[in-house]
Amino acid sequence: PFETLPPADYLGVYMANTVLGGFKPLIVDYLWLKVENLQKDKQYSTVLALLTIIAKLQPRLTAVWSYNAYHMLYNLSIQATTPEGRWRWVEQGLKYMEEGLAHNPDHPYLMSYLAFFYFHRIPQDKYLMQQVEKTMHRSTYLMAAPWYHKTMEVFQAHKAGDWAYSYEIMYLASRYFHAFDLLEQRRFDEAIAEMNALREYINTILIPRAGPDYNRWTSVAAGYAELIKLFKQEKALTLSSQP
Repeated sequence: PFETLPPADYLGVYMANTVLGGFKPLIVDYLWLKVENLQKDKQYSTVLALLTIIAKLQPRLTAVWSYNAYHMLYNLSIQATTPEGRWRWVEQGLKYMEEGLAHNPDHPYLMSYLAFFYFHRIPQDKYLMQQVEKTMHRSTYLMAAPWYHKTMEVFQAHKAGDWAYSYEIMYLASRYFHAFDLLEQRRFDEAIAEMNALREYINTILIPRAGPDYNRWTSVAAGYAELIKLFKQEKALTLSSQP
């Protein structure tokens, strides 16, 4: 029975270093199949234990961390019957990705996945968004933004300009959605400040090196200026309607 096994951390390291040797890939394949079967039977706690063991057996294989975290955040969380149950799986998946990054520091693949989870999965569920803000004291979009920015920096350091540019856009998109999240919460001054910061970033960083995208970014900056006006108008209307 799995309940009688040693703790997952000890088991994974012990097996990988002293017992398995060349059989490790076979054991990992077996555990993957076991996970799929247990998931069908809704034995979620055992699934989590096995996913942890797999990561301990292959800590440098980044696909293990991203697959398992995706499995928790998407496949397992949506099967939970309560909001609290969904959050437990999501929180576990986020911590799992952070552990993967601890084993593979500055790996752009893992950083971009973690950013994606904050940017895409959590906004699908208002309860999850509230839990992120409650536990991490930042909006889910502000949690995504720095990970996209770090991903961009890694690609820049490796002279992969096109990839860096793609993640820079995702960084801006995260902050853009954060501004509208603030607006929805009627935190007008913060929303206006965030939009101003985005426009400043475009004007001082993107436009000077825009090249063929010059017209695109000048149009975006002008659009942000109009949005700031609208934010201010909505603030004025809201304040005027209050007793």
